[in-house]
Amino acid sequence: MNHPGTGLRVVILALFVGWPAQLMAQQPKPMSKLEHDEVVQMLHSISDDVKKHYYDKTLRNINWNDNVKSFEARIDNAPSLNRGLSEVAAALDVLDDSHTFFLPPARPTSIATT
Repeated sequence: MNHPGTGLRVVILALFVGWPAQLMAQQPKPMSKLEHDEVVQMLHSISDDVKKHYYDKTLRNINWNDNVKSFEARIDNAPSLNRGLSEVAAALDVLDDSHTFFLPPARPTSIATT
């Protein structure tokens, strides 16, 4: 005997079972050399601006040059552009200052239609 809503539950369950597989299949596109170089340049430009314009000349007692080198290495190992950009943001986050943050450049968004 069929219970009311059983068919709907089966469809919902099928969707949820297939959903993680779809997410895992959508691996981020690896960062190209050009994208990598652009992200590293962003980090260096921001670093120069922080050294020049940050209100605390001691940079909160952070060894800023070592910080930048550390995050540059993390960018080198970033699997995607998004991760590389998040490493630039994390480099600034070390300052623990709500007025100092990274807004990545806008990127075009495409929506796949079937």
